[in-house]
Amino acid sequence: MKTTIKSVLIALLVSISGCSKIAETATEKAIEARMAEEGMTSSVDLNDGGFDIQVNGAEGTAQYTVGPNAKVPADLPKDIPVYKNITVNMAHSNAAQGAFVVQASTQDDFQKVVDFYKSSTAEAGWKEETLAKQGDTMWMIGLSKDDRVLHVVVAENGEGVSITQNTERK
Repeated sequence: MKTTIKSVLIALLVSISGCSKIAETATEKAIEARMAEEGMTSSVDLNDGGFDIQVNGAEGTAQYTVGPNAKVPADLPKDIPVYKNITVNMAHSNAAQGAFVVQASTQDDFQKVVDFYKSSTAEAGWKEETLAKQGDTMWMIGLSKDDRVLHVVVAENGEGVSITQNTERK
């Protein structure tokens, strides 16, 4: 399922800009048909410069959202801190696999965001495993808790601060 979904996501990102409604509908149906060939059912919706895909397969139900409809997954475990003042650009969840990704941006100060993740992950019981910094523009941390890992990347990008966090089972 992972290889098929990655291929579909890349195709969506390439084709999404400038799609007419007819092209959107045809692309949605083509993706759903491709997923069916792989033994998965899916629901695809291209919208306003983004897309929503739900895939049901042997590895559970996966939800992918990119663009203006993206939100923090409702089933994200409560012990995974998420910075509050963000615009979510992309979200993925597959609760059966314990896999979640949130990619977001904020106009808040880089160090304020880093400080939030330092304190909130420790308070939630996450143990630091790895830490890397690139000056005052990028901060990456790998953490573990129980049978899960959490990775957070905070990067200043000239237009604000980008935050990417993902978690999965070990």
